[in-house]
Amino acid sequence: MCINTHLKRPQGFAAVFEWFDGENMHPHWLFPPPAKYENPNSPFYKFKRLPLKIRLDALDTIFSFHSYVEQKGYQAVDFYDGSLLFNFDRNELKICDIDFYAKKPYINTMCWGSNRFNAPENNIKGSFLDERTNVFNMGATAFCLIGGELNRSIEKWEASEDIFKIAQIATKENSSERFGSVAEFYREWQKALK
Repeated sequence: MCINTHLKRPQGFAAVFEWFDGENMHPHWLFPPPAKYENPNSPFYKFKRLPLKIRLDALDTIFSFHSYVEQKGYQAVDFYDGSLLFNFDRNELKICDIDFYAKKPYINTMCWGSNRFNAPENNIKGSFLDERTNVFNMGATAFCLIGGELNRSIEKWEASEDIFKIAQIATKENSSERFGSVAEFYREWQKALK
């Protein structure tokens, strides 16, 4: 993301970003499920039919961004495929809608997010959301973009078994069984890709 300018306002701070001509990956207003998955005009449908390399590059953008977010001490809140824009002419992905990201420590007050992407702790008011919550979110994103989304079986997976195992660890129900950080998850993902 490239900030063109910023403004200080009495109500807070505003950032003005460069325009990105992309399609939202979860346009529920135009393609409510099942059309999202079945209609050839749906951005999600089109994305899932792109070559695996392009989809893996998109995941790399997502994982590197969230590694950076984590390094800066922020918690990803309400990240899901509706936070993704994709330009099909340039095969380029941008992340949008990060206005709910919050400085850590973060206590869950609203149960934001999609059940397709949420860790179990996301659905408990008053729980602490942390690095391991973000790890789950990244694993769920991988299952969404190169797997069967909520069907997290190897049969629906479209990439190597090595990275399947990484996504599987990331989406463990018990947070202590997940990777300890997005950075650790990302390192293991990159190693498994090679």
